[in-house]
Amino acid sequence: MPASLDVAVTDATDSIAEWLSGAYQLSARSGDTVRLEPLANHAGPALVLHRVPARAARDAIDAGVDALLTDDPDAVAYAATRADLTSIPSGWNRAYGLLVRGGDESTDGEPAPARDSLRTELAIGAVRVEARPARAASDGACTDPGGATAPTTGGAAAPGPRIVYSRTDHVARSLAARLVAFGASRRDLLAALSPSLVRAGSSLRAEGVDAGEGAREVARGSAVAAVVAVPRSPDCGARAVPGMDPALTRLIPLIETRERLIAKRSLTDGALATLARAIGDSAQAEP
Repeated sequence: MPASLDVAVTDATDSIAEWLSGAYQLSARSGDTVRLEPLANHAGPALVLHRVPARAARDAIDAGVDALLTDDPDAVAYAATRADLTSIPSGWNRAYGLLVRGGDESTDGEPAPARDSLRTELAIGAVRVEARPARAASDGACTDPGGATAPTTGGAAAPGPRIVYSRTDHVARSLAARLVAFGASRRDLLAALSPSLVRAGSSLRAEGVDAGEGAREVARGSAVAAVVAVPRSPDCGARAVPGMDPALTRLIPLIETRERLIAKRSLTDGALATLARAIGDSAQAEP
């Protein structure tokens, strides 16, 4: 087992700080690089994590990092051409959903088939990462009343025809753009999500906002919907969204995504197992 592993993490993940939620603790930080040491009751090497943009993922591989955690398809395809590298999928550890107003129910009496079709189209054609449709059984699940704050809504104007997303999340941006496109051509699919989206129709537009603001925009009535990312947990799928008020908004899961760990084949099984465990731990962290 090496004393430390050099790991690059692309900006597809929420934050390298997520890795602190499991078996590691922060020991040093310099810019976008942190050093994590295993806790006393966990065996394994230290991790030196470098956060790099997705466009630099291939450069990180060529620079000789021990491992790269990424959802960038170009980096994954490049690694497949290298005999010295192996590619290990993580679990489906990220869910994306649509936040809409709580009283804005679907106009379709039996929305499940239409929602399934919508989820499939989004997973296959809307994003450039490994994705699958979210489970329909998770519709409306995992709201967390604790910590919710109800904004003032009295006298608020009708929601603007905006679908908002975190401007730093390329997957959420792609999903919002595809939903906007459906507003002009596939309103039958949007009807399974929210009548407000159907009413907006071709007036829908996608707009990036600060991270964490999507739920508040919908609750305030300043956006008709928000595409948001939430960690998945074993007990109830997608967790509640930070800032979400379940009295005013509801979450409709859309797709689930995962990353890949691209690692040197020369690493021992123990080192790979340590990295895989760290990925699993980080997936349970709050965004």
